[in-house]
Amino acid sequence: ERITIDIVRNVANATHPSITDEDILNLSEKGRIALLALVRALRDSKSAYSSLRDVRSICGIICEEHGLKPFDDIEEYVQDLADREIIDIKSLTKIGISGVPTDALAQYLDALNDKIKRGLSGTKEI
Repeated sequence: ERITIDIVRNVANATHPSITDEDILNLSEKGRIALLALVRALRDSKSAYSSLRDVRSICGIICEEHGLKPFDDIEEYVQDLADREIIDIKSLTKIGISGVPTDALAQYLDALNDKIKRGLSGTKEI
């Protein structure tokens, strides 16, 4: 009835996967948290893009959820994600991700962070 941004991301992921398990596993803990913050910001806004301000705010919430010390250099990790071609940066108010449904990626990252925190191994597909 209506085409949403996540429907487009699902189709893009099915035809041309853009993020692999290996891409995510090669990120630092802060890199995974920055990616999760962007994914949550996109999911919450139901938009194709989010702002760095929203990502920074949600990053603080995620750090609190995982009992981690908040970090101030989120910009470095967001830029690293862009350099790895995991996310797209058009401007400070237009940061997005293509080819991956945000709900599935958020669940995957939350589960991965929990496993790492508990010291367990193993992954599942996005």
